[in-house]
Amino acid sequence: MKSTAFFNVTERKKTMMPEQNKGPLAKPSAEEGQPALPLILDTERLFGNAREIHLSHRGEIYRLRITSQQKLILTK
Repeated sequence: MKSTAFFNVTERKKTMMPEQNKGPLAKPSAEEGQPALPLILDTERLFGNAREIHLSHRGEIYRLRITSQQKLILTK
Protein backbone atom coordinates (compact mmCIF):
# COMPACT_ATOMS: atom_id res chain seq x y z
CA MET A 1 0.00 0.00 0.00
CA LYS A 2 1.34 3.42 -0.95
CA SER A 3 1.84 5.81 1.96
CA THR A 4 0.57 9.36 1.66
CA ALA A 5 2.73 12.19 2.92
CA PHE A 6 2.09 15.87 3.36
CA PHE A 7 4.78 18.24 2.18
CA ASN A 8 6.37 20.98 4.25
CA VAL A 9 6.50 23.79 1.67
CA THR A 10 9.05 25.90 3.51
CA GLU A 11 11.57 23.08 3.87
CA ARG A 12 10.78 21.41 0.54
CA LYS A 13 11.01 17.93 1.98
CA LYS A 14 8.50 15.22 2.77
CA THR A 15 7.34 15.20 6.35
CA MET A 16 4.69 12.98 7.85
CA MET A 17 2.04 14.80 9.82
CA PRO A 18 0.92 13.37 13.19
CA GLU A 19 -1.66 10.58 12.88
CA GLN A 20 -4.58 12.80 13.95
CA ASN A 21 -3.77 15.30 11.18
CA LYS A 22 -3.91 12.83 8.29
CA GLY A 23 -6.77 13.02 5.84
CA PRO A 24 -8.08 15.34 3.15
CA LEU A 25 -9.23 17.96 5.69
CA ALA A 26 -6.17 17.92 7.92
CA LYS A 27 -4.97 21.29 9.13
CA PRO A 28 -1.22 21.88 9.16
CA SER A 29 0.14 22.82 12.55
CA ALA A 30 2.50 25.69 13.23
CA GLU A 31 4.81 26.28 16.13
CA GLU A 32 3.96 29.14 18.44
CA GLY A 33 4.76 32.48 16.81
CA GLN A 34 5.07 30.93 13.34
CA PRO A 35 2.47 31.21 10.56
CA ALA A 36 0.60 28.02 9.66
CA LEU A 37 1.99 26.12 6.70
CA PRO A 38 -0.18 25.90 3.57
CA LEU A 39 -2.32 22.78 3.43
CA ILE A 40 -1.21 20.44 0.64
CA LEU A 41 -3.54 17.65 -0.43
CA ASP A 42 -2.44 14.68 -2.48
CA THR A 43 -4.75 14.40 -5.50
CA GLU A 44 -4.70 10.59 -5.40
CA ARG A 45 -6.09 10.73 -1.89
CA LEU A 46 -8.51 13.57 -2.67
CA PHE A 47 -9.95 12.08 -5.87
CA GLY A 48 -9.65 8.38 -5.08
CA ASN A 49 -10.74 6.56 -8.26
CA ALA A 50 -12.78 9.52 -9.53
CA ARG A 51 -11.72 11.88 -12.30
CA GLU A 52 -13.88 14.75 -11.01
CA ILE A 53 -14.93 16.16 -7.64
CA HIS A 54 -17.22 19.01 -6.67
CA LEU A 55 -16.18 21.66 -4.15
CA SER A 56 -18.47 24.02 -2.26
CA HIS A 57 -17.11 27.52 -1.65
CA ARG A 58 -19.27 30.30 -0.19
CA GLY A 59 -22.46 28.73 -1.46
CA GLU A 60 -21.13 28.10 -4.98
CA ILE A 61 -20.27 24.69 -6.43
CA TYR A 62 -17.00 24.32 -8.32
CA ARG A 63 -15.91 21.35 -10.42
CA LEU A 64 -12.30 20.13 -10.19
CA ARG A 65 -11.34 17.51 -12.73
CA ILE A 66 -8.29 15.66 -13.96
CA THR A 67 -7.79 15.92 -17.72
CA SER A 68 -6.59 13.15 -20.03
CA GLN A 69 -3.15 14.79 -19.86
CA GLN A 70 -3.16 14.61 -16.03
CA LYS A 71 -3.67 18.35 -15.50
CA LEU A 72 -6.22 19.90 -13.13
CA ILE A 73 -9.02 22.17 -14.30
CA LEU A 74 -11.26 24.11 -11.90
CA THR A 75 -14.55 25.47 -13.32
CA LYS A 76 -17.59 27.11 -11.78
